[in-house]
Amino acid sequence: MIHLFTWPTPNGIKIHTMLEETGLAYRVTGIDITKGDQFKPSFLKISPNNKMPAIIDETGPGGKPMSVFESGAILMYLAEKTGKFLPKQTRRRYEVIQWLMFQMAAVGPLLGQANFFRKYCPVKVPYAIKHYTNEAARLYNVLDHRLARHEYLAGGYSIADIAVWPWIMPYFQGVKLAEYRHVERWFRTIEKRPAVQRGLKILADRQAPGEEIKMDAAPRISQATVLGEPGIVVMVIGQLGADTMAVTREVEAALAEFDAVLQSQGVTLRPDLFRPAGYIERSLANITNHLLVGAALVVGILFLFLFNLRGAFISATAIPISLIAAALVLVEFGQSINIMVLGGLAIALGEVVDDAIIDTENIYRRLRENQGRAEPLPTRDVVYAASMEVRGSVVHASFIVALVFVPLLTMGGVAGRMFEPLGIAYILAILASLIVALSITPALCAALLAHRRLKSADPPLIRAIKPAYGLVLRFICRRSGLAIGLVAALLAVGLSILPRLGGGFLPELREGHYMIHSSAVPGTSLDETIRVGT
Repeated sequence: MIHLFTWPTPNGIKIHTMLEETGLAYRVTGIDITKGDQFKPSFLKISPNNKMPAIIDETGPGGKPMSVFESGAILMYLAEKTGKFLPKQTRRRYEVIQWLMFQMAAVGPLLGQANFFRKYCPVKVPYAIKHYTNEAARLYNVLDHRLARHEYLAGGYSIADIAVWPWIMPYFQGVKLAEYRHVERWFRTIEKRPAVQRGLKILADRQAPGEEIKMDAAPRISQATVLGEPGIVVMVIGQLGADTMAVTREVEAALAEFDAVLQSQGVTLRPDLFRPAGYIERSLANITNHLLVGAALVVGILFLFLFNLRGAFISATAIPISLIAAALVLVEFGQSINIMVLGGLAIALGEVVDDAIIDTENIYRRLRENQGRAEPLPTRDVVYAASMEVRGSVVHASFIVALVFVPLLTMGGVAGRMFEPLGIAYILAILASLIVALSITPALCAALLAHRRLKSADPPLIRAIKPAYGLVLRFICRRSGLAIGLVAALLAVGLSILPRLGGGFLPELREGHYMIHSSAVPGTSLDETIRVGT
């Protein structure tokens, strides 16, 4: 005896028909999906996915009761139990199974969605209606081409035909059966089978004449409020490695398509309640402003110390060229320009002009000295000699500064993944500034300074601080032991304070929002949970 738990839907009719075709004895329990019977604990023990139909075979394998859920699995079970409608020969058997899977993976889900969005959905969604109507037409074409060469889907009448037939409801799916003559011939042939007619009558009396099964809300398993009003919270979680900004733009564009429909239904959409992209946008804007302010300060300091606009310009060119070169290399190797990359470039901002300043200042000084000679040397030779004079110091200093950040590249775990882009960006910027200092800076000096009359006197700021610096330098030279002792004492004080500084994995972030998590004892109602949360 088969105990059938069902309701007169396409998936239920599959099993009604199969039981009638096989002649197995069975009894029926209606699972009224309009009243939520599928969520009752007694039914969930048989069908954990709260979907009907399901069966209990009281004389299953070994003579012991066995339950089976999912209509496709039930069809295969009953076919194997009776030896009917599923061939034993391997090639023919899998021909049936593949068309059964076609129904389970495509016909049922897609035609079901077409039926829902065209007939039952309380909000008309034009895109969904068009998409699933097109899918319905595509599936009818697949069936029509197949049935043009075969009487039934898998040659002979089988569980594949029993599975697909109840889903052929062209009126509700936006297609015309007459346009698919092979499907229509197959549909009418199966419709005339006595077992099919008997299967259609099972539980038919549960519906009044002309009554339709209505779609209703399932029992609540969660609840939400938005700004104190009942609402629905939809979470969109990007996949690992997904671009947060790109995902946000795509989601917001998709939501914009529903805006008119939602407004017509009195639904207020609030897409910015929790928007990580906003934090990224603010962070990018802030760090961009910091870069601009930092660059302006560097240019200002250069002018004060060189007191020459051309010299300041030559040194300042190292900033955009070095940072842009580092960013281009990162992008070429697949690294996005994120907060950590911009942080590394911001840290390098003050360093990238060092090499250019050393080269420019030395060339500037040698050109001034050359102008005071009785027989000045060719200016290009002076520029070359002055640049070569500091070349070794520039190269060594740049590599030493870059090596400071190499340990960041050896960090493992989450910390390594987070801080590695910062270290790489910093090192690339320093190395790019070295290349600029060795090539572009001398060339600019030769073009902009070599043929100009340069002032022989030091810049005003240098003249102002030189006397004080001379006094300090003479004192240190006379009291070298004292100077070394003071440095050693300061170093010792710094090392003693280091263990007391504490630390953290990340600095405090200002994300513009906060989240409060609360917990209650098991069994607390949704209404009480909402009351506590609000």
